[in-house]
Amino acid sequence: MLRGIDDYYADINTRQRRLPRKLVRQLANPQPRDAEVTTQLASYKALDPRWHDWSTVKTVLADLAERMVR
Repeated sequence: MLRGIDDYYADINTRQRRLPRKLVRQLANPQPRDAEVTTQLASYKALDPRWHDWSTVKTVLADLAERMVR
């Protein structure tokens, strides 16, 4: 599904940089605006316990990014 994201956003994506490439970079190296939130995930908006550890989140996102470029 994510590989076709450019088609989905074709009407607003007028820049030469394609969305999947940017998305892959951001997934591979997530940089939250407020890094402190990553230390408070266990109490953040009833987040499912599997997402309480930021290193786990980063691992899952990196795996997703890798699968997108295959």
